[in-house]
Amino acid sequence: FEKYDKWSLRLLEGLNPLLENHHRRTFIRLMSELPRIEQEHIDMIRPICLDPARTSLGFQTLKFLVMFRPPVKPMVKKLLENIKQEDSTAAEQCDSILNKFY
Repeated sequence: FEKYDKWSLRLLEGLNPLLENHHRRTFIRLMSELPRIEQEHIDMIRPICLDPARTSLGFQTLKFLVMFRPPVKPMVKKLLENIKQEDSTAAEQCDSILNKFY
């Protein structure tokens, strides 16, 4: 799993600055089809959620993962709580997911 984590994280790291809201379907599909998701994979979505131009992409991806990949729920919850503490402007979006699914 070590090589998988290394390369999948490198791929997400490379895509991160290039992603925009109109890539929503593709990015959600990529994240949903990853064979294995660890906390580091979920944490890669953090900068997208904090970017005002791409915030909807980040939060929609997290919501999709919570709904369709239940094993990642604790990891997403951890990320949402961290984002909420870090950026009060994102608190409403974090709370909407937390209140609905947790």
